[in-house]
Amino acid sequence: MPSSSPFSRRIFPLLTCCLILHASSDAASAASDQNQIYTGSNPAGYTHFSAADRFAITNVIIAIANGLDEKSPSQLIANVTPDFSVEYRLPGVKPIKIEGRDNFGKMMAKRFENLTGDGIERRHIISPLYFVEQSPDSAKILIQIITCTATRQADWRPFSSAKVEFDLEKHDDLWLCTRQLETLDCSLDLPLSKVLPLPGGAEPVKEPVEAKQKGK
Repeated sequence: MPSSSPFSRRIFPLLTCCLILHASSDAASAASDQNQIYTGSNPAGYTHFSAADRFAITNVIIAIANGLDEKSPSQLIANVTPDFSVEYRLPGVKPIKIEGRDNFGKMMAKRFENLTGDGIERRHIISPLYFVEQSPDSAKILIQIITCTATRQADWRPFSSAKVEFDLEKHDDLWLCTRQLETLDCSLDLPLSKVLPLPGGAEPVKEPVEAKQKGK
């Protein structure tokens, strides 16, 4: 077998080294891209994020909407952190805030009990998620919701719309909601004590007329 030339003995190791360095550079660049933060200031078509994370976040939000439709407190609390908080903003009422996953679960269980007792079914139609921000371990998303209702399987109709913001965090490869801010565009079709039963039976506080006038 012919022996390799002195030139080939020098150039082949050099080429191999270049290829390894190029591959290492590509891997480092990909890792750097993965750690970059997507923010609303970036173009909407920005691609430097984890697709797996984005799918998981989307599934969490859909699971929460399904938990509302199915009246399942367990499905709701399975997708939020222990220190989860939710704030509801409705016309003519001071913001209503629920602190803690346990209190949120209890409030929802009572809401579902009230709706079931009145023969009311809800369906929440949600928009695709808008990712306001996404990093490797946190995200902020925005959705629009239209809620439809029926009483004893009759007269299906939409009755409210809302903008909902969610903050999420990733712990051990699991995405969970840490905060929800829901701003409704109109008053609800039922007494607030039925839809948002507060701990201890407290009633939501009406916003003073003066405050509403100042806000105009």
